[in-house]
Amino acid sequence: MGRYGKIAKPFSQGAFLIRLLPFLLFCTCMLWASPRHTNALIHEHSPYLRMHAHNPVDWYPYGDEAFAKARREKRLIFLSIGFSTCHWCHVMEQESFENPRIAALLNRDYVSIKVDKEEMPQIDTYYQVRFSKLQHRRNGWPLTILMTPEREILFMGTYIPDTARYGVEGLETLLPRFAKMHRQNPAAERKMVAENLAKIASAPKHDTLTAEDGNISQRYVAKMWKRFDKIYKGFDRRPHFPMASNLMLLLEIYGLDGDPRAFRMADETLTAMA
Repeated sequence: MGRYGKIAKPFSQGAFLIRLLPFLLFCTCMLWASPRHTNALIHEHSPYLRMHAHNPVDWYPYGDEAFAKARREKRLIFLSIGFSTCHWCHVMEQESFENPRIAALLNRDYVSIKVDKEEMPQIDTYYQVRFSKLQHRRNGWPLTILMTPEREILFMGTYIPDTARYGVEGLETLLPRFAKMHRQNPAAERKMVAENLAKIASAPKHDTLTAEDGNISQRYVAKMWKRFDKIYKGFDRRPHFPMASNLMLLLEIYGLDGDPRAFRMADETLTAMA
């Protein structure tokens, strides 16, 4: 009996550990799967926005809630526009938006807003036009904008590294520099806003969609109608590539203004792609 009793003790401990193992594995998996942070983008429909839902940055979608928060708390706005297949958008996310140090700067001094250009092409167009006028160079993505709580433009850029690199100032110094000016030197901030407005207003006009143009939707449709391939459908010279943001905007304009050209371009292009 004593001999079997000696065997029974380690056997019972082993059985207990075997039964406990699945529970330990489950707990480990839950710890791995549970993100450290979840922001307001978790409720969005856009896959691109949801990709940023677990960044340590307190992202908000573009809308009244974010702008009201900026005004109420007298904080600057950090606006980032991108899309899911944009290479440098993903680089900036990995370097900065997943970086706890950069996230802390944004969460402390800014209301951070993420925009999917495919979901809101009109917002993207609005700021891309201003970027090209302000910087006198081609625009691109990601588009990075610092604004006052009243949405006045202070700074515009594209990809910005976390620290100074490629001859570009990094977010590590850029963010606190503008936040300090906002807190301590409102006169300098007002001067910067005025200078940026003057540059945008004095920039030469090109065949580009601008908010100052009379009826913005009609001008946009007229511009796209000139580019529309009425034989093979799509836009510009062949081979044609899908232009989802343009098609979405044309359908949106048709819903608002009822312009038959907008519907025809979107409908015939989508039909040709089917």
